[in-house]
Amino acid sequence: MARPVKSRTFTPAVRAELRELFRTVEIAKRDMGRFEWYIAKALNGKNYYEGLLKKIAPQMPWWFLACTHGMECGFSFEKHLHNGDPLARRTHLVPAGRPQNQPANGKEYTFAESAADALTMPGKRLHLVNDWSVEHALWLLESFNGLGYRINSKAGIHSPYLWAGTNHYTKGKFVRDGVYSSTAISKQAGCGGLIKLLMEAGK
Repeated sequence: MARPVKSRTFTPAVRAELRELFRTVEIAKRDMGRFEWYIAKALNGKNYYEGLLKKIAPQMPWWFLACTHGMECGFSFEKHLHNGDPLARRTHLVPAGRPQNQPANGKEYTFAESAADALTMPGKRLHLVNDWSVEHALWLLESFNGLGYRINSKAGIHSPYLWAGTNHYTKGKFVRDGVYSSTAISKQAGCGGLIKLLMEAGK
């Protein structure tokens, strides 16, 4: 499998790479179960995601928020969208200290407050994005998780955040921030496969 284009920006070469990966993505029957779980959870939250995005980022497709919610929080509404930390306090993991403002109720953050911050914080600014082509959305999802898989010389694999459970991923994973294992295997359902299945189903 070819190594990903080594880039920190969305270049034409990166666009072409992600377009081709999405065109050729396949999900093995043995992995379909994990995708079916993700799809059911995503569809169950579709109306909520659409309603929330009307207030935060009206141009963003609902499935983009569903993907980040599934990957970062396992679809829990009691965790920060940034990284899955508990909503009871600001984030501890990267990005730490978010949201910077106090919770509106003075006690703990709501998922809506966390999502608004995660999508619009400096370095993300996803509410300003106009290009929601699949390949650019995939780049934004990869960037949301971090570009370590693409640019770290020890990794150099297609991100499992996008391709876990598909023909574009075998093994390799950051087991914690900054620590890469070449033998660890992601058990999640990558966003690329999930988006492909949702689109094929006309969702």
